[in-house]
Amino acid sequence: MVSPPWGIWLPGSAFIVVGLVVIWCSFKLSRKYRVLPMDGCGRCGYPIRGLRSVIYPECGAHRAEVGVFRPKPQVSFGHGVILLVGMVLVGIGLAPLFWPVIMVIMILIATFIQAAS
Repeated sequence: MVSPPWGIWLPGSAFIVVGLVVIWCSFKLSRKYRVLPMDGCGRCGYPIRGLRSVIYPECGAHRAEVGVFRPKPQVSFGHGVILLVGMVLVGIGLAPLFWPVIMVIMILIATFIQAAS
């Protein structure tokens, strides 16, 4: 089996390493900056987690009068984009591993075309 020249392997391994680092960083950043939305006062937004009183200490409003504010969960596409970039870099780095398979397929296609002519 013929192996690709080192000129292909060195940049390919660099792409793999950089891609894996980018993927790792995307997971670390997504866990670090994840914020869970908390219910809050309907008037001032004061967080009510663990609050036993029906009177909000921040603005003095009664819970039955102003209600509870429930924020919608925020969707961040930043993690997905960073993850996609890392996966593309790893894919570019792994491409030289598959060049013998691609060459065999091309030879088989050329053989079938030549036989059909």
